Amino acid sequence: MMIRHNQADASRHDDDACVGTVLVLEGAMFRTRCRQAAAERLQQWRHWVGRFSPEDRALAGNPLQGSCPVCGTCRVRFQDFTANLRESGACSHCVASNRQRQMALVLRRELHLPEDGRLRLPAGCRLYNAESNGALHAALVGAPGYVCSEYWGEDVRPALA
Repeated sequence: MMIRHNQADASRHDDDACVGTVLVLEGAMFRTRCRQAAAERLQQWRHWVGRFSPEDRALAGNPLQGSCPVCGTCRVRFQDFTANLRESGACSHCVASNRQRQMALVLRRELHLPEDGRLRLPAGCRLYNAESNGALHAALVGAPGYVCSEYWGEDVRPALA
């Protein structure tokens, strides 16, 4: 968010007076005649945007911000959402999908792990993952007690590693 003041008008008015203020907010411009009106417009805009769910904002092409439970990175963006919200919304740091982040969040909560930092399994924990790719797999692949598999179809014979 950025607020710019028209310097030509500011030279003719004291600091508390109306000066042509331009409020630029995520590509939408609101022109007002004074700072108070700009603040009121910002409140109206926040109220209007607040009526949309995070899913609606994501599908409109707006990335979401937050912490990723897979890589443990704070202040990342979740972007590139599609109609399939489950498999889209990649983390800007580790590329984890929404589904992978939800699995990691459950792991962190159920195993009482910290919300940030590298995802590590506690000693003695055994975890089976029915997928052998993706960001969650990459985060856990070296952990003792971690086992994974992948279904390749009926035509592929099982192999033991």
